[in-house]
Amino acid sequence: MGRLLSEGIKALKIDGLLAKVGADKVMQRAGMNLNIGLFLGEILKWFFIISGLLVAANVLGLSQVSSFLSSILLYIPNIVVDKLDINLYNLSETFMKNIFSFYELLE
Repeated sequence: MGRLLSEGIKALKIDGLLAKVGADKVMQRAGMNLNIGLFLGEILKWFFIISGLLVAANVLGLSQVSSFLSSILLYIPNIVVDKLDINLYNLSETFMKNIFSFYELLE
């Protein structure tokens, strides 16, 4: 399922669109590669793994393990939003830097 999502995002060419905006340079500066499909595919894969473990823990009657896995599952959206927030901050920083450097050239 994660690989399917990754291939779907690759087919939509979202990485190419973000590279045109300069996101690839920002990600390289942070020491990471730009691959949104891989990131979301891995998140989805781990979501299903943890969900399966949660079902197994519920069947076995392990309430503390179920509670722990539930808290992990509820934390996954926070990871995605934080990653997007950091990337948007870096993109806006690069955009503003380009605007001010262009303004300095005009003076």
